Amino acid sequence: MKTKTVIKGKVTLENRKMWGRLDENTKSKILKELKSGLIGQREASRRYGIPRTTIIHWQGKDNLVTLLNAQSS
Repeated sequence: MKTKTVIKGKVTLENRKMWGRLDENTKSKILKELKSGLIGQREASRRYGIPRTTIIHWQGKDNLVTLLNAQSS
């Protein structure tokens, strides 16, 4: 019987996190890393096991909140 080797960093059905929401601190940490250019969307997706579309959605919301806060000031 062959044993499966799990490549570190690659998310599969066996090693992915169960569905659930991340806390705001984790989201802000990921967004800060993306804004500063430390990692890209794909790397963040691989590192944290989050779909890229979710990260793109977070970035859009963050940009909108920033824009609305700037206009109201």
